[in-house]
Amino acid sequence: MIPKGTAGIENISTRILGNLLPKMDDAYTIADLAIIANLVGMVGQDFNRAADVLISDHDDITAILYDALPHINDKGLHQRMEAALDADVSSYRVEALNARGDTVMRVLIDVQNAVEQASDGGAPWAVKLNKKIWGFLDAYVARRTYDIAM
Repeated sequence: MIPKGTAGIENISTRILGNLLPKMDDAYTIADLAIIANLVGMVGQDFNRAADVLISDHDDITAILYDALPHINDKGLHQRMEAALDADVSSYRVEALNARGDTVMRVLIDVQNAVEQASDGGAPWAVKLNKKIWGFLDAYVARRTYDIAM
């Protein structure tokens, strides 16, 4: 058997819980191994979902930026938005997807600030867009929720 990705990582966690943990008699070591096994399981979840999460985030953010683009009057922010929308990922390695995500997220933070100011000023487009941004943030958190009880 050649374990791949998540299956290999799950195998490590299972071996810790099933083989090592029962052999321990020190409470501290038992607790430590249980935490390590759970953390390894979390790494497995991240390994399995990383590309999907990061690409979904990017798709959601670019949709928000496209919606906001006609309404943003700040030239510098407008240029940063366009650059973020034009940015292509150099590869689908998690490191490259994370770098692209960090860039567009910084732009989104500044766009949200501008949208909230416009919303406070009563701009109807901004109220709708602000809800969309908060919906994205909810999805952002949900995509990163772990299925491991700690």
